[in-house]
Amino acid sequence: MTKKTPRPRQKSKSALCKQADKLFSEFRRAEVGHCECCGKKDNLQLAHIITRGCRKLRYDPDNTFVLCWSCHWKFHSKPLEFAEFVKNRKGEDVYKYLLKASQILHPIDRKFYEIIIQKYARS
Repeated sequence: MTKKTPRPRQKSKSALCKQADKLFSEFRRAEVGHCECCGKKDNLQLAHIITRGCRKLRYDPDNTFVLCWSCHWKFHSKPLEFAEFVKNRKGEDVYKYLLKASQILHPIDRKFYEIIIQKYARS
């Protein structure tokens, strides 16, 4: 009787998502390096235009801004002001693309997260 070698346990999809989130956020904050609203360089956060719940746009740089905590909070409490900020900074075409793309369903599998991890782990 031969012994079977146990397979290494795969990370769950949610663990992959969490790892991808961390790597993407670190990459974008380092890439931009300052709040895209006020210019501050500390307490930076990654803000999504279309909520992170829209998984296919979650790692799209066009769907994000790097904001300081204060500006991020301000925009969460003033969504119409944020929409105008997005249109002015990203352009009307990008804004319309994001709105349209967010309406199209797209299944997300483990491979999607593995590709994101691979891309931003190298950066």
